Amino acid sequence: MFDDREFDETTADLITVLRLTSMNAATRIKTIGSVRRFRETLMPVGDPAVEELFRVCNTITPAQREALGSRQGQILSDLRRAERAWADAARRSLALRLRGRLPTLVDAIDAVESVCKPDAAKRAVQAINQLANSQASAPEQIVATCVVIEPILRRLRPEDLQVQSAKSLVNKLSQIRAAVKLVDPNAVSGREADVKALPRHWRVLLGKLAARTPPHAKSETAVFRRLALRADQNNLRPEDIDATFLAEFSAQEIASKQHVTPSRFAGMRVKLIAQPAPFGVDTPAKRGRFVQVVGKVDDRPFGLDDRALSQ
Repeated sequence: MFDDREFDETTADLITVLRLTSMNAATRIKTIGSVRRFRETLMPVGDPAVEELFRVCNTITPAQREALGSRQGQILSDLRRAERAWADAARRSLALRLRGRLPTLVDAIDAVESVCKPDAAKRAVQAINQLANSQASAPEQIVATCVVIEPILRRLRPEDLQVQSAKSLVNKLSQIRAAVKLVDPNAVSGREADVKALPRHWRVLLGKLAARTPPHAKSETAVFRRLALRADQNNLRPEDIDATFLAEFSAQEIASKQHVTPSRFAGMRVKLIAQPAPFGVDTPAKRGRFVQVVGKVDDRPFGLDDRALSQ
């Protein structure tokens, strides 16, 4: 039996719970953004406990309200919505259970049942169980990450999932991918709306990148967004990015994006260059690093000059 009392419940766990809710995407992104804004403004040191976050929210002073700016009413309303989401014991337990370990298909089943409507959840659970049976295994024995699941899915035939047509197989695979994405710690999207919930240092960086990326290069923009979102999930700032993170990110990109094959990604090389920290932040020289991504997509070179961004 999982006991969530062994964990200190932090704001990062609250954000994970919000990602597992059934609220629509726009509301979820807005709520996460408000939680971040409240934390950055009123509790900027470390990752505060959820209980303390809600205590400050529920006993907020006029001066603290003023510090939140013109959107104070909306931010506090979103915090109350987050508090209601946090009160769901099953969803909270799932979020804490996923912390610090690789998820399995059992976790994906729990997430689907938490997020989706009953009929959709039933179909997804059936597809997951059929996937496990096709591998002569059980859901609790299969890691639910894109890097593990995608190679399996690409080998499947209709009869493996007990369907008759290629179209039905595609539907089953979509249900499995959506379920895995809910629990895969590395799964992020590259949509513009998702960026709004990022901390300011990442939003500033993406703005600088957008100014240096051709308007038609939408796939590159999406890669940069996913990199920022993934790093933020790992509580990393731009100056914290290292080669290990980038290697894991590249593997995720290749596995999760069917249009990104190893041959297309092979031209990308990542280099860390020691130099002044971005955005004029005064940090120790050993952490004053930024990432230069240089490579080719569709045989067209693209890149990010870290020296230009740090100016």
